[in-house]
Amino acid sequence: MDVGLALVLAGNGRATGPAVAALRDRLVTAIIALEPEATAHVAALKNPTERAAHTATIRQAITLAESGGRAGPDSTPEHSLSLLGKAADVLGRLAHGHRHRVARAEGRPLP
Repeated sequence: MDVGLALVLAGNGRATGPAVAALRDRLVTAIIALEPEATAHVAALKNPTERAAHTATIRQAITLAESGGRAGPDSTPEHSLSLLGKAADVLGRLAHGHRHRVARAEGRPLP
């Protein structure tokens, strides 16, 4: 999975080059694609503190994706790639929670 690869490459100081640029692009695309389902899941949470924390996380992930996966001017490529991988992972988990909730409500098999 791209998330695991991003974290391994970032952890080993190998966050540059054409292959990493393609990986970064896939992670950015994934974050943008996962955002609606992640947001829907968070909106359905009952705990306002948990909802607020996840909403902030989604907002940060989208900001990171909109910057092309660059965490900031002083951030190393490894740090940016690590944050991008972690953001994609969190949004993927939240989106899965939404799909799980919808399937259960519709009486379908769980994803």
